[in-house]
Amino acid sequence: MNEIIEFTIADKDILEETINLYDFKMPDNLRKEGWRLPNLEELRKMFLIGGNFKNDWYMTSETTSDFRNMSIHYGDKREMWRDVTESHWACCYIRLIKDK
Repeated sequence: MNEIIEFTIADKDILEETINLYDFKMPDNLRKEGWRLPNLEELRKMFLIGGNFKNDWYMTSETTSDFRNMSIHYGDKREMWRDVTESHWACCYIRLIKDK
């Protein structure tokens, strides 16, 4: 099956280090250009396409609160809700996308 990807993936992570959802603030200039966090399905597709991802956790836009969001580990594709109030484990890398 040949699937059409309907978004553009940023060439690199927005930050050199990990950050949690609560502390992350999208820069205005990137938001105005249409860049955004990928949802869960988009991040799954990004990992299938490949690229220069780190063997670590990446953040999605899917949340249950300001303190809890869905993340995927690039290396083993684990998916889990990460809660910033529980520990530093909620920190993730961020790779932005924008619609084509």
